[in-house]
Amino acid sequence: MDEAELKEILASYRDAINALIERIEAQDEMVKALKSQYDSLSSTMVDEIISPAKEALDQYNYDTGLNAFTEKYGSKFDGYNDKLRPIEGEDFDVVKKAYDEYNAFEGEKPEEGAYVEELIKQIDSQLEAIRESLGVSSDSKIEVKNEDGETKVKVDGEEVVPNEGEDEIVDDSEETSNPEEVEAYEKELEKYL
Repeated sequence: MDEAELKEILASYRDAINALIERIEAQDEMVKALKSQYDSLSSTMVDEIISPAKEALDQYNYDTGLNAFTEKYGSKFDGYNDKLRPIEGEDFDVVKKAYDEYNAFEGEKPEEGAYVEELIKQIDSQLEAIRESLGVSSDSKIEVKNEDGETKVKVDGEEVVPNEGEDEIVDDSEETSNPEEVEAYEKELEKYL
C-alpha cells in the first residue's frame, strides 16, 4: 500500500467521522428543542390546567362540606354571628369558623355533633364572661360597634363608658411569667377560638 492510497483511506475515515460528528450535533440540537418544548408543555399542563383544576376541585369539595355542615348545624349557631361580629370583624361567620376548625383537627376527631355542642358552650361561656365584666345581666341587649377606630359599647341602648383607672389593676410585684405557662395558656385559648 502506497502513501497515496493510505491518505485516501484516512481521508475517507476523516470524512466519515466528521459526518458522524455533524449528525450527533444535529441530534443534540433536536434533543434540546424537544426538551424545551416538553418543559413548556409541562409548565402549561401544570400551571394552567392541572393546578387550577385541583384548586377548583378542592374549593368544590370545601363548599360542599361547608354546605352540608351548615345544613346540619347552622340552626344551632343562629344569632351568634350578630354577637361575635363586633369582636371578630364584619366578615366573620361562626359556622365557617367552626367547620374550618373541625377540619383542622389532626388525628382522631371528635364526633361532629359533640364538637358543635361543646363549641356553643364555650362561646356562651365567653359571651357570659364579657357580660359579667361589663356588669350587665344576661337578658340585657349589648351592642358593640367600632366607630372611627374607637369601640363603643351600648347596653340596652345606653352607652357604657369605662371609668378611667377605677377598674385598672396594678401589680407592683416583680413576678415574671413562666414562658411555658404562657405558651400552654395561648394554646388553650386557640382551642376556644
